Amino acid sequence: MLEIKISNYLKSIGNTYPTWYPDNDRYPENNSKEILNVVLMGGFIKRIFDIPNWQLSKILIWVLSQKTKDFLVESVGLEPRNIQVIPRYELFKKPPTIQNINTAKPIHIIYSGRFSIQKNFDVLLKIFNHLDKNSKIEFKLFCFGGYDNSFHENHGRFEKFEFKRLCTEYIQNQIWKNKPVILNWHDSESWTSKIPENSVIINLSTFISEDFGVSVAQAQSAGYKSFLTDWGGHSDCDTETVEFISPNLIPAVYEHENLYNLKIKTLCELIEMKIERIGTISKKIAEKNNHNITNIEDLKNIVQLFIENHSWPESLLIHKNGLPQFADTKKGSAFFDSFSYYFTGENYNLDTIYFVSDLNSDSSFSTTCLDQINNYKKNCTNFENTTFIILKSYADLKYKKDLLRSVNYVFTYFDPIHIKVIQYIKNLRSNNNFMIYVPAGSDPQILQSYEIKFSFY
Repeated sequence: MLEIKISNYLKSIGNTYPTWYPDNDRYPENNSKEILNVVLMGGFIKRIFDIPNWQLSKILIWVLSQKTKDFLVESVGLEPRNIQVIPRYELFKKPPTIQNINTAKPIHIIYSGRFSIQKNFDVLLKIFNHLDKNSKIEFKLFCFGGYDNSFHENHGRFEKFEFKRLCTEYIQNQIWKNKPVILNWHDSESWTSKIPENSVIINLSTFISEDFGVSVAQAQSAGYKSFLTDWGGHSDCDTETVEFISPNLIPAVYEHENLYNLKIKTLCELIEMKIERIGTISKKIAEKNNHNITNIEDLKNIVQLFIENHSWPESLLIHKNGLPQFADTKKGSAFFDSFSYYFTGENYNLDTIYFVSDLNSDSSFSTTCLDQINNYKKNCTNFENTTFIILKSYADLKYKKDLLRSVNYVFTYFDPIHIKVIQYIKNLRSNNNFMIYVPAGSDPQILQSYEIKFSFY
């Protein structure tokens, strides 16, 4: 379906060159001197490492999201003028009207797509379970799709698991007021006609191939508002109908149970607070740049240099054993940290960051630490949009956008590294328009020396 829409779009702008989709097994049958459209889709990361083997001449490179382009330009080194983003709303038009949400009636949370760890479907089930038990608003969950056992390849190798069994057992073992409704997805084009009234779409994907999101686009074209991770193709969605969520707020299976549950609770609070006021203002659509033809030899040289500088020889593992084993190497881990930074959007709201300790230690989230977080929330009213950062990893690239967007930084326990973190934040930001919250017992003289606003709690 998506390929047909892309082909129609290219024809509509007068582009009559043959088109190749490298993710497919169909290889181009064109004259070596002929210009070829190359559309990079969800598998674009693997395709980068294939480029040195392409037997082509001149190409026009197309991608499906601005974040894909950002990664290819800022990380890999391609020229902006050599990549064109296919406009999202040229493929799936905006609706004439938007469906309103009424909290006085049951609200249907709608998920559509693969039931997969890659899409954080397990996280969605736990969010809904918390809402079902604790929310004053009545929510119902409807899921259109089917299960698979795919996992986050950028997290490294996983033990084999049966995801359908894990989810089914979880649903069966919980007490529900409104049990999730799981619907087999037979028709990928007409499923939106089955969405009940008073519904909102949710998709919490942090999948590395989330460069577009067809089911989200279909639901938006039908006029439904959404909660989406500000990630990949989602980030191109118009903010009029979307409440964006920081990808760092999505809990991961390897995180400490207390942090995992705290993130679930925080996501539920966000949904309840924002459900009636999803969206802000329409954002400006990025202007189209001049689209230059790329000489394949020039492209190969750029990619080869990138591979040599950032991933060689570990990148050989990609062809031999796939992305997960590459992700388990030091260079692979650094590669995906950089990828996450460029694939994260800039639409989500964030006002408060909690610095927490190690994810896997029971001491990380002692009762005292959790009490500190609850105490801060009770005494401050500006915590609508929160997330959590591991204190010792404060300088990781994946956290940089969160650190720049927040205005409140809360340290949940005392540690000498606080001073380094505060200095890092001050150097990162262009102004001192932020507040530091520290536990009682911190040295006020040191904090005052940085000429920042701080408070004890």
